[in-house]
Amino acid sequence: MDILAGGDGPAELRQLELNGEVGLDSLPYQLMKRSIHEGFVFNILCVGESGIGKSTLMCSLFNNNDFDCTPSSHFHPELKLKTKTYSLQELCTDLTLTVIETEGYGDQIDKGHNFQLIVDYIDDQFEYHLQEELKIKRSIHTHLDTRVHVCFYFIAPSGRGLKYSDVVCLKSLHHKVNIVLLIAKSDIIMKEELEAFKRNINNELAREKINIYCFPFDEEVLGGILPNNISPFAVIGSRDFLDVEGESVRCRCYPWGTVFVEDERHSDFVYLRTLLMQSSLENMRETTHNVHYELFRQGRLKQMTRSWECGDNTSLTEFYRQEREWLRNDLKAREEKLRSDFVEKVKRREEEFQREEMMMFSKYNSIFRELVLQENELKEKKQNLQKEIVAFRQRVMTSNCKQRVPSTYSK
Repeated sequence: MDILAGGDGPAELRQLELNGEVGLDSLPYQLMKRSIHEGFVFNILCVGESGIGKSTLMCSLFNNNDFDCTPSSHFHPELKLKTKTYSLQELCTDLTLTVIETEGYGDQIDKGHNFQLIVDYIDDQFEYHLQEELKIKRSIHTHLDTRVHVCFYFIAPSGRGLKYSDVVCLKSLHHKVNIVLLIAKSDIIMKEELEAFKRNINNELAREKINIYCFPFDEEVLGGILPNNISPFAVIGSRDFLDVEGESVRCRCYPWGTVFVEDERHSDFVYLRTLLMQSSLENMRETTHNVHYELFRQGRLKQMTRSWECGDNTSLTEFYRQEREWLRNDLKAREEKLRSDFVEKVKRREEEFQREEMMMFSKYNSIFRELVLQENELKEKKQNLQKEIVAFRQRVMTSNCKQRVPSTYSK
């Protein structure tokens, strides 16, 4: 614990030693507890041709066959991005994993603009995070981080080198995202050809000045492995298992033999998983935030500053004042529009009610007239019936009187 010495002279630091425990050693535990409580977010962008094994590798990498492995068609008219988010849990650690896969990459005749959608997607996620930071009331801790933390670029196992489209895409992405090169389905290449293939790729990267993510060296985790000497990683993936000595192992079975995914002699899959999960996952998140996002943020703020300037002496404070004024006027305009729309709707409803009232009134009049007519008809029928009753009674009385009069003639 450092304390500044008093006096008029320059401040000097003197080291103090604690006489007893005060709890400073619990700070790492507090940080770990908070991180576990908040959970972790990691976003992977998989760029590669259709059918090259992107989804299968994700299943193998996270040891979960529940990942979406719907086969993609080779006849997409344009490039599409498929995004899936998964919630993973291991012991007490929660990870929100988002996998973004390319559909139709490299399937078009004109591949010159294949990479533009990927670049726009990465920039859109940076812009989304930047807009959250620029809010007056921001919630960065609860804000879902959608920025791409690593890009797995899948190289077709041709055995020659990078294609021209690969070079163009990597040049567009290497300053925006952490790139990890993967040679997919590497079990179809002989070991000597694979080593030559790796050398050719590294030479092309150096010649084109393409920066690939450098894995940090952690001796406790990696031992004597030099991570950056393995790149590009020759990997294989599989959703099939084989029972070997009572243990279920991922593998690929061929007529000539079996290739085990987690066997270091068969592929670099174990190295990739170890470097990614146990050594570099948090470093990739920090590099994304501190390097790639900061580079994007600087460029956007400069661009925004140039667009903000109304004159030579316009400052950022003045811009925010103008921005608040513009927002206030915009809110007023929206309020007036909502009010006018509301009044218009009320008028329309009143007109509808008036029309319905007139219709009901006319209907009432027609029914009332019908009732009056029916009442008159009933009264007339009643009068006629009464007249008929009186006439009938008179006939009855007349008939009775005739029966009572005795006959004047007798034999």
